[in-house]
Amino acid sequence: MSRYQILHEDKGLAFGNDHACGEFLQIWKRPDNPKDRSEQDQFGPNPEEMLVDLDTRFDKDFTKDKMLEIITLHGFRLDELKKCELKYPEEISTLKLT
Repeated sequence: MSRYQILHEDKGLAFGNDHACGEFLQIWKRPDNPKDRSEQDQFGPNPEEMLVDLDTRFDKDFTKDKMLEIITLHGFRLDELKKCELKYPEEISTLKLT
């Protein structure tokens, strides 16, 4: 499994490859309250905070193009994904999304 995360002031994004679900994309709302934000950073977002939760196993229309469209819609940029500490740097340019 690989998981990479980007945090903005108002939203978080995670993407990667899970052995059970394939490539995935998650985007969630970050709490304004510092205590709640700290808990979310430690334990992850609650289901009601999730804005996007897609993967290639259960979402057959989830493609690389759709992923790029969604991240842009939510205020993230492709260059931010490329700056993530990837175990294999070529992963971002060779996502298996079809």
